[in-house]
Amino acid sequence: MIGAVFCCIQSLLCTVHAESEETDESSPSILKELPVSSEYLENCHVSRHIATGSKTRVFFTLSEFANYWVDPSILVNTSFGWIRFAVPSEFKMYSWRYAGSNTRAPYVWAVLDNEPEAPSWNIEILRGSMSGTIWHHVATLKKYSYMDHFHEFRMDANGVGSVTIYHPAAEFTVTGPMTGYYVYQTSDWGETWSESDYIPDDLKHMNPVKQYDGEPLADIVSKLGLELPKKVKVEESNDAR
Repeated sequence: MIGAVFCCIQSLLCTVHAESEETDESSPSILKELPVSSEYLENCHVSRHIATGSKTRVFFTLSEFANYWVDPSILVNTSFGWIRFAVPSEFKMYSWRYAGSNTRAPYVWAVLDNEPEAPSWNIEILRGSMSGTIWHHVATLKKYSYMDHFHEFRMDANGVGSVTIYHPAAEFTVTGPMTGYYVYQTSDWGETWSESDYIPDDLKHMNPVKQYDGEPLADIVSKLGLELPKKVKVEESNDAR
């Protein structure tokens, strides 16, 4: 009985936090909406996608640039249509490394990391409402080296979570960080993060053969039985003729 009451209180607190976040559109970290064109939907690739409700699906997309799939966006398909969110312009050469949603809290999460040919010194954390209609850039986590990369994301139902970043053996220096894993922790839904804890590792891991660039959105939408917006034919005016 006590456990059931605790779960109800926990769920209520999570909902209150999420609702206050959804109404706070003045936040500087909130992601802005972009127009959704049929051309973009037909040409972008989907890196990851998750269902956050019976009629809501979130797609984490990339566009081709200089033979790399970068320029990340968030596409949300709801019963009312499509919504596209732009990540900050400084993340243009990033790509998606993680996406997931809480099962007992109203949040969706995503992680951006650098591209191999344009390394970054940071990992970027994004948090969305379960409805998919509000997104925030909640944190930037510093790497020890620009060649470090995202390894793991965790978040429990109380807002306690962690991000693990791997520092590879190739970047080992006597005076610098040791090879291994560095874990950042949060207890307030990603609003603030601790200094990293070090977990040693003596392995030199193989690099992936090829970056995963996902599938065309049009193919995935077709498999899911969804519809892309129909193209609007623009009639020429008499002057144009």
